[in-house]
Amino acid sequence: MTCKKLRNKLSAYLDGELRNREKRKVQSHLGQCRVCREQLGQLQKIGILMQNLPSQEAPADLEAKILKRTILDQGKSKKKLIDVRVLWQIFRPDLEKVFIGAAVLMVIVGCCFYLWNFSSRPEISINYFEKEYVHSQGMSPFSGELTMLISLEGE
Repeated sequence: MTCKKLRNKLSAYLDGELRNREKRKVQSHLGQCRVCREQLGQLQKIGILMQNLPSQEAPADLEAKILKRTILDQGKSKKKLIDVRVLWQIFRPDLEKVFIGAAVLMVIVGCCFYLWNFSSRPEISINYFEKEYVHSQGMSPFSGELTMLISLEGE
């Protein structure tokens, strides 16, 4: 038995609530583990301190107040549960339509974005670029040099 499992059973061991098999496992572990024995000793001390505390009488109407409050709380929770179920039955078909509509809309937007991204890439030939941009900027033409570089790379 591990220390973690034993710690979960110490209170039941002290109260005599364990079956014989579990009780023997706990006793065996306690015989081998000093830390768990110390923890058992602390629980025993706490139990002794609790027994020595002075007892107080509960007010006479405490039980009636607790029962009344419990019954009122149960009635409120049942009413809320019924309201939620009724609302769910009323709006459930509409929610399914909303989810389906949202999914379709997401697919359409995704397709549109893909097509926009795919079709918005400009196809500019080097000659057009040279004619429009290079000449307007006063640069020397370089299309012949690019053609030569590309042909050299291909070889």
